[in-house]
Amino acid sequence: MHSKIAAPTSPVTLALAALVALGAAGCGGPSKPPQEAAAPAAEDAQAAAAAEAAAAEKAAAEQAAAEQAAADLAAREQELEAKRLELELRERELAAQQAAAAKAAAKPAAPVKTASAPKPAAAAPAAPAAAAPPPPPVTVPAGTQVSVKLNTGYSTKTATLGEAVNAELASDLVVDGRRVAKAGAPISGTITEVTSGSKKIGAVPALKIDFTQLVVADGGTMPVAIRINQKGQSEKGRDTAKIAGGTAAGAIIGHQVDGDKGKVIGGVIGGVAGAIGAQKTGTEVELPAGSVHAASVRTAFTYTGK
Repeated sequence: MHSKIAAPTSPVTLALAALVALGAAGCGGPSKPPQEAAAPAAEDAQAAAAAEAAAAEKAAAEQAAAEQAAADLAAREQELEAKRLELELRERELAAQQAAAAKAAAKPAAPVKTASAPKPAAAAPAAPAAAAPPPPPVTVPAGTQVSVKLNTGYSTKTATLGEAVNAELASDLVVDGRRVAKAGAPISGTITEVTSGSKKIGAVPALKIDFTQLVVADGGTMPVAIRINQKGQSEKGRDTAKIAGGTAAGAIIGHQVDGDKGKVIGGVIGGVAGAIGAQKTGTEVELPAGSVHAASVRTAFTYTGK
């Protein structure tokens, strides 16, 4: 029997065997080279994430810087606006001061000189005195006596009712320490009663003057009721004696002429003559010019001046 002898292996066969072995090894599981290739990819991803985070942080920093710059710009603008307003206000104040100075310069020089003089400072304390309240009113009661000096003479023989009378006070009129009217103050009125002793048989000569206006201490004129009332002696007794004497004398003369009838006629004629004589020889009230007379306040009046 013939034994079989193995044929020698060719190079081609060996190459195919090696390829088959390599394929079998690839199908058997993962090999180390692919794992080593994945590590660089992960590192690249981490680097990309870090770069992205850095970019985001940079963008946030840039935005914050921009916002801060905007805030600083707004604050600067506000500061500039405030300075502008302050400058404008100062310009207005300066303009007002210049206008006031121009107005003061336009005033007369006299007030400026008076202001610089020392005397106005001393006169300043007098201002409170001017502001002091006026004194309280004072009432001149009825019955108060007033001395009146006549500027013109008056007589019951020549005076007429309603005749104007102008006179003046002979002395101050003072009530409760207050001077109501000064000496020499004008006082005026009219004659309100005239009785002549020579024009009316048996009359009492009388002259009455009623004053109605008085110039008081503050220069004003007040209505008043002040009277001068002057009376003479009664002429009744004297006139009766004059008439009786005339009658008796006439009767005696008549009796000598024609008995009893002549006595009666003579008495009548003598009485008439005695009456005429009584009228012509009656007394009068005489108030010479410059004479001073007491006058009485008939109605109270109130003085409110200084």
